[in-house]
Amino acid sequence: MAKPERKQAATPRLGQKIFHPSGSDLEKTKAMRKRLALLLIVFFVALWGSLRGAEALWEPAWIPATTWIDQKPSLFSAPSSFKRTTSLSKQNKTDRFSRSMPSDPSLLFFSLPPIPNNPPLLREHLARGLSQLTGNKTETTLHPLQIQVDRLQSQGGQPKTATKALLQTLQQKKTQVFILCFNFRTLDPAPFSHPPKKHPLWKRLRAWLPLLRVDRSQALPGVSRPGFFPRTLRLFFRGGVSDEKKIWEKIGATLIQYHRLSKEAGSTFIPLYVPQAFEVDGANLTQMLEDLRLSPKHFEAGRPSRHFRDLCQRLGLPYVATLTALRRVPNKAKRPLYQTQDPKNFESRVLTNRGLRFLLRPLLPILKNLLTKK
Repeated sequence: MAKPERKQAATPRLGQKIFHPSGSDLEKTKAMRKRLALLLIVFFVALWGSLRGAEALWEPAWIPATTWIDQKPSLFSAPSSFKRTTSLSKQNKTDRFSRSMPSDPSLLFFSLPPIPNNPPLLREHLARGLSQLTGNKTETTLHPLQIQVDRLQSQGGQPKTATKALLQTLQQKKTQVFILCFNFRTLDPAPFSHPPKKHPLWKRLRAWLPLLRVDRSQALPGVSRPGFFPRTLRLFFRGGVSDEKKIWEKIGATLIQYHRLSKEAGSTFIPLYVPQAFEVDGANLTQMLEDLRLSPKHFEAGRPSRHFRDLCQRLGLPYVATLTALRRVPNKAKRPLYQTQDPKNFESRVLTNRGLRFLLRPLLPILKNLLTKK
């Protein structure tokens, strides 16, 4: 069988001209590439602008909602670091409330935002408030007292109750009063308890694209557009959500657990609700509702505090009316109760010195009755 002949490349013959692109052809090619790059830039800019326009038209509440919503895991509603508590007696031995040894009855206070992370300031307010409340009465004297303040630590979501560590701490310190702070995040940690997972490239890209980044799963159903009611604020929804009964049953079980631990250790448990700025300040609440395009008929700022009060009364626990005390403070506009680091992020608004003083004021009479001996 004959082998096929291989074709050889044609070689230019003698006198045949070889084509070379001229300078004008190269300039045309470069100009075409520049036009193509410019068209691509114009296309992407137009696409971005149209998406932003569509987002502003169909989802006007989403853009400000991202500044009002904080999707970080919530702070734990129970103490986690019991060994780092410090006593007032180690810092100021001349104070009448700090002339105590570690064996003396103590007050254990676990704080969280918006209370500032300043234990010495909190101890000072508690000691000074009790001193002013008791005065120079001779018929009643305060127990020697060491005030211990610690910060609730982040546990990345659902509460992990360190019951053994708490019970051991209460017994070793001979804690007479155990105060644990709550806010709406720790009362309902479920919307905050799932940190964002690592997404594929398309989902990561989508998170940056206008309109496509809108996640309606973060909004409560039943609120008509353009309103955006965040799930993280569902305890404030007027009328309640479908699973609200289960939420408050879990909260009640948590309070009962702390009450039993405190009773076993011989101390008194006091739950303390700490309101956020939009719960207290009407101007701050109005701004938030305007940004989220929500009607006041959907949002009830005092709802979590009221339910917390009713729950404490049913369980026989002391209730401190912190929200009422802060709302009754006059001249909040000129002398604010909350610091304004970012006016559209409630997580950055912590209590001022004045706000902390008024927050603790309704707590002092309860402490006086518990710490005073006839």
